[in-house]
Amino acid sequence: MNYLPKHTSPPFALTVTVTLAALLAACGGGGGGGASGGGSAPPPVIAPGPVVTGGVDINAAWRDYLGAPHTWAMSGKTPDARAFDLSVIMKPGANRSFALTGASGQTIDQSIRFTIAGANPVSSDGTLYFNGASMVGVSTTNGACFGLRGTMPALPGASAVGTSGAMFVLDGNAGCTPNGQKLGTSTYNWSVENDGALTMFCLTTRQENASATPIGSDAYCFEASPAGTLGAKAKFTITRPDGSTITGRNF
Repeated sequence: MNYLPKHTSPPFALTVTVTLAALLAACGGGGGGGASGGGSAPPPVIAPGPVVTGGVDINAAWRDYLGAPHTWAMSGKTPDARAFDLSVIMKPGANRSFALTGASGQTIDQSIRFTIAGANPVSSDGTLYFNGASMVGVSTTNGACFGLRGTMPALPGASAVGTSGAMFVLDGNAGCTPNGQKLGTSTYNWSVENDGALTMFCLTTRQENASATPIGSDAYCFEASPAGTLGAKAKFTITRPDGSTITGRNF
């Protein structure tokens, strides 16, 4: 069973998205359910959920993600019940020039490791470039770069659970040159979500290939304090265009 995509990987956490999407395709991922029946029975009465309070400083959470060392290790099972482990390691680096545009930015290196029973481990490494809270771009060890399209909007401060907003769009080029082969587009959004008692800062990405065809999405969520400090608890969900998913967490 082949778990590796045949096209160039997209940036940082998205490299995992493509790998796991390929895994889902190979393993027949996803699931579903349904209901049957008819008649005129009234719908069930559902009690309202609890009132949710609190929130997260989005600008501070994003700066913490970019500027602080982190290690998140998550695990789960594939649709055919094989265990997997996924780790994301963030290590702040020096100020450097982004090859695609020549813009200078602060950096943080990201290493992703994915292991699954019965298959070779998968790894992906890249460097994120940013100025303050604004993304500059991403370079990968396979010679691709993903640059910021236009400008990134200012991120808000305190944001309540259930709120969300746009972040930025990255366009990929092979060889880290403007004339390099187009590799597709990734569109990023933020949200604040609850998982039980946890309040989480989430990064969601929608991906398209070079032909503008959707190739899936992913959501990474991290435990976050109201002040935007990210904790050790994390989860992710990868979704293919057909709706099948794979998910993992460490809590």
